[in-house]
Amino acid sequence: MKNLGDAGVLASRLELDIDRPVKSLSKGNRQKVGLVQAFMHRPDLLVLDEATVGLDPLIQQTFYELVTEAKSAGATIFLSSHVLPEVQHVTDRVALIREGRLELVAGVDELRTRTLARLR
Repeated sequence: MKNLGDAGVLASRLELDIDRPVKSLSKGNRQKVGLVQAFMHRPDLLVLDEATVGLDPLIQQTFYELVTEAKSAGATIFLSSHVLPEVQHVTDRVALIREGRLELVAGVDELRTRTLARLR
């Protein structure tokens, strides 16, 4: 059997039943499979696209913990999300892309300040 890294531990933390075939899993559980695959070998770079879609709020918290742990271990994480509170919770810097063009790269606090100024 190939080295599965931290797959078992991650599956347990994400409450994923690894004895079931993937084709029988719900969307949320398939999302968990993808997260296990992404984190199991402790990569230096993670690229995550809408990683919390389909996850219940408790599992989202576990995902945030995994991201924080990866950041603490020195990993670089690119996270694509349309959920601003999620972005504020897990990121240091934000890049906004509109129609394929990079519009802004800023810290979360700067982004929040800019957003509030536009709402006035």
